[in-house]
Amino acid sequence: MEMQVRYSLYCLLCGYESELFYDELYCPRCRVPLVVRYSMSREEYLNVLSLAKTRRELGVWSFYPLLPTSKAGITLGEGWTPQLVFERLARVLGLRSLIVKNESTNPTGTFVDRGAAVDVWHAYLKGFKRIAVAALGDFAVSISSYGARLGMEVLALVPRDVTRGTLYKMLLSGARVDIVDDYGKALDRARKIATMHNFYFSHTSSTMVIEGYRTIVFEMLTKLINGIDYIVLPIGEGVLATAIYKGIQELSEKMTFDIPKLVLVRLSTSGLGRPKEWSELGDVELFRDVVVEVPTALSMAMQAVERGHGMLTTVDERTVLRVAHTVARNEGLVLDPIGVVSLAGLEKLIDEGVIDRGSRVLAIVSGSPSKDPFTLYRVMECDSEILKKLRKIEEEQPRLSAIDVEILRIVAEERTIHSYAIWKKLNDRGYSLALSTVIYHIKKLEEKGLIRIVGRHDRRIIYALTEEGMSILKKFSE
Repeated sequence: MEMQVRYSLYCLLCGYESELFYDELYCPRCRVPLVVRYSMSREEYLNVLSLAKTRRELGVWSFYPLLPTSKAGITLGEGWTPQLVFERLARVLGLRSLIVKNESTNPTGTFVDRGAAVDVWHAYLKGFKRIAVAALGDFAVSISSYGARLGMEVLALVPRDVTRGTLYKMLLSGARVDIVDDYGKALDRARKIATMHNFYFSHTSSTMVIEGYRTIVFEMLTKLINGIDYIVLPIGEGVLATAIYKGIQELSEKMTFDIPKLVLVRLSTSGLGRPKEWSELGDVELFRDVVVEVPTALSMAMQAVERGHGMLTTVDERTVLRVAHTVARNEGLVLDPIGVVSLAGLEKLIDEGVIDRGSRVLAIVSGSPSKDPFTLYRVMECDSEILKKLRKIEEEQPRLSAIDVEILRIVAEERTIHSYAIWKKLNDRGYSLALSTVIYHIKKLEEKGLIRIVGRHDRRIIYALTEEGMSILKKFSE
């Protein structure tokens, strides 16, 4: 017989309770997302968790009915991500043990797939054919992917600084993309479209997303029982932290274990100390999805800190890049820097004596393995020996790519030009590249002595060809 579960909603901040209705998923007092209470016995609850291990092929739905839908949904293989024992990095940091929950192995490369799977399925069961999603990047990609899986129309509203790679992924999944000025405007417009045109309104801090994210905690159950002192995770809007906190509290009501402290790590956007040659990228391109203008769930995440169950710290970009290098060198995992924000915060708190050496730590990392040369180069800049090796290789094998030659042509045609204009002209000529990738090529051409800086306008660096650059270009034109 199928288990009958009664769902209700409640507010983590004030305790407000409500029945589960689609149009009432926010607390009327606190204006934060409500979360779900599942009315089942301890035996039933633990049986679901035990059974889930035998049906991992269902993704997050292996935990159904501990998800608030009338039946289990479709999957792209999200969830059940590896829990890696980082022995070498643990020794470097002086920890008794360090376990890394690697969320980069989810279908689109981040933990957001867990929430998107539940949110899109909820919309589908409610009879919606269209979804309006407001997001910075990763979340819109995930909603587009799961929407395509169900044949649903997805309208993604994203800020104008969305990366090209993110844009392409959404378009490939069949989404219609509208560019708006900023994230706040994206939220407002998506909400209005949903109200006026019968779209399902999907956003990063919804109740369904929180419930999907908390499945991470279920997968960590054995580690929790064996003993973990700290769980370290990145915090942007605060949704993941809220989900982890809620999941741990939920588990603690059904079984006995020592509740670990949550360490919330936030990226500081001030004093980034980035090299001048990267200044045209703005302060946060590498970390777009953890720097949030509208942190809608942050107050709920901070409750864990205020109640003594956690702590908050900040790290700067330089530290994150250095830790990304340390992880790659010691554990062989080359992650996008956004993925190691949590580990950067862990290192900082150990150095400050806040977290004791000898502690048992579980860290959540996300972000796909990086293939962007700009990002990889930024990480390599943390190691002078690697840069020496790279320069030696480039000296022994001097060559220019088609992109390099096209950049030289553009600079020659314009006489003087800045990076953003070069990027636009490359895109006009059919080269679909991220601005960061173009700046990487410009920097390498400058290092080869083929272009040079001739001035600055506001934050933009102005370039011109050198005599050697002109000579090289003529050879390619012959």
